[in-house]
Amino acid sequence: MFTSASRTTSFNWKQTGLALATLALTASPIAALAQSKVVSNVSSAVLKSSSRGPIAPAVDLRVTVWLATHNKAEFDKKVEALYTPGSPTFHKWLTTDELMAYAPTAAEVKQVKEELTRQGLTVIEDGRDNFSIAVHGPAEKVQTVFHTKIEEFEREGKTFHANTTEATFEGESASLVQSVAGLSNIGMKPQIAYVKDPKTGKARAPQPIATAASPDFGFQLYTDECFETPTTFTYGSSGKLPIGVYFGNVYDNTSQLCGYAPVQMQQVYGLPAVYKAGISGQGQTIVIVDAYGSQTIQKDTAVFNSRYELPAFTSSSFKVIYPTGQPLDPALGIAEGWNVETALDVEWAHVIAPRANIVLLAAAGQDDEDLQYAVEYATTHKLGSVISNSYGSPEIEDGQAALNAYNDVIERAAAAGISVNYATGDSGDLGLGSPVGAASVPADSPYATAVGGTSIGIPGGVGSAKETGWGNNQTEIAENPTTPLDPPENFGNVDGAGGGRSVYFKKPAYQQALPGSYRLLPDVSMEADPYTGALVVYSLPSGQPVPVVEAIGGTSLSTPMFSAFWALANQKAGHLLGQAAPILSKLGTSALNDIVPVSSTTNVTGTVIDSSGATFYSADALAAPLEGTTEFFSAVWPIEGYGVDLTFGTDTSLHTTRGWDDVTGYGTPKGLAFITAAAKE
Repeated sequence: MFTSASRTTSFNWKQTGLALATLALTASPIAALAQSKVVSNVSSAVLKSSSRGPIAPAVDLRVTVWLATHNKAEFDKKVEALYTPGSPTFHKWLTTDELMAYAPTAAEVKQVKEELTRQGLTVIEDGRDNFSIAVHGPAEKVQTVFHTKIEEFEREGKTFHANTTEATFEGESASLVQSVAGLSNIGMKPQIAYVKDPKTGKARAPQPIATAASPDFGFQLYTDECFETPTTFTYGSSGKLPIGVYFGNVYDNTSQLCGYAPVQMQQVYGLPAVYKAGISGQGQTIVIVDAYGSQTIQKDTAVFNSRYELPAFTSSSFKVIYPTGQPLDPALGIAEGWNVETALDVEWAHVIAPRANIVLLAAAGQDDEDLQYAVEYATTHKLGSVISNSYGSPEIEDGQAALNAYNDVIERAAAAGISVNYATGDSGDLGLGSPVGAASVPADSPYATAVGGTSIGIPGGVGSAKETGWGNNQTEIAENPTTPLDPPENFGNVDGAGGGRSVYFKKPAYQQALPGSYRLLPDVSMEADPYTGALVVYSLPSGQPVPVVEAIGGTSLSTPMFSAFWALANQKAGHLLGQAAPILSKLGTSALNDIVPVSSTTNVTGTVIDSSGATFYSADALAAPLEGTTEFFSAVWPIEGYGVDLTFGTDTSLHTTRGWDDVTGYGTPKGLAFITAAAKE
């Protein structure tokens, strides 16, 4: 069934991205040397970063050595049978003992540990299973053991280290090793998206929840507050040129937050009927994996649950586990936004499945080794029926070893009947200009369920609101009320759901009806647009006495919401349904909303009059570049005294269409109909 095979101004992925991906992903182990094996490839990210020289020899590095699965071909066939209707073992999930039959033996683990120790590394004993071994040692020794060079790099103001040559492991136990994670700390990124100031690119400031707009703040209907009647905007000074005159829809989040409160989101996705049927997550546990976690999560969720009338957490309904100990650098976690990510994940999984238990697995860091092991830990310890992961990185930046390591971990979870769900990303096609290669890791795994994004509440006619694929373009039309831009400045895409085609993993059986030969993303989607986002409560690192509230989006939002939906489906079924993706492919439009483009007859158009005459700008010209999109919604966003044309449904070269598409997958869940249909599979 399953077989494997960000936009940037400083590096042109369109010209070199696919070639680099092909080079990295087709690098094969050194077959001629029986006791030597490639265990880590070179990330193509180093080619678009500035080297700061070799890593200091004494820097302590922690790496994870992943061991090879026993009888891998046999194991793959066994997992395939678990997901093949009509098979004698269909949905008869493997027990821990059955899984461990494919694990390296205790003797083999001991052999690898002794080999690593002989070569100068120190084994970290932290209760790991037989599939992985954590070790550490000075960078000088790590480079020697794995026959590679590691350098420090700088990219977009951040520093990281990475191996600059393929790493190999040599010795008597080399054949037992699958890959090594941790030679690079480029790390995963939380797939969280904010409403940004177009001029600065920075997220708008959140509001202290105690001083938010009104006593019932956050409970007004979003579309009543932020999408307004089409009107005319005139920019310019009387008697002076140029003058800009624009007419069209209006988007205004200047005087209030534009984000859905829990009760509204529940209504959007038909959940009141689900709860009325007695399905709200009882007996289910949702596992949420985040790097670093949040030191204020208990306080933040208490405020969120109280404010939005959700069940309060107890010591049994919400637990925080650190699978490898406390975070290595909590300050880095905050700098990377993981504290906000953690609040979003926990709060919005709780919104969708308010009676489900939640386990937050807080990894010690954001590197592959930390996050891979967290998923392995959740599977081994049978923590829940679904594992939600709101992070990722471009597939084209990773090598074969890293992709295989994630894929193996996720496959073992699928074999145990657990759905491992991943966000597909917030940068559309990553600047490739093509959906080919625009997939995100680990969402690209055929054993994972990939969650894309939508925009909800887009005006779709008199008295109606629609849901469409998430993608926002921006064009500045005026610097201030008296200064129109002549001509307007197209910023292009600023956010959009990730999707596209893997260049490594072959198409799984459940996607055989789709075009091509490789894994396609996403499988499903839910709300992700920060401009039609969800209200999240979190604490600022400054120690402000009350938490803040902010409208936030990203596939970081859609993923925990869908994971909670899947927990509801598991409750309805009364047993584990396993990976969601194969079931999603069979449900059809009776259970899934097929998301299609939303357009408007009053999209923004304008005329700029200067000394050369009048120039008319069509809706398409103002929304450019559209990259093949023909239907979208646009509105004037009067922000901070200047004017912006903001679009909805314009996601780079990815397109929302009827049927499966590379923005929204098969669509979004239809409440009780979805849960009932999924539970029957």
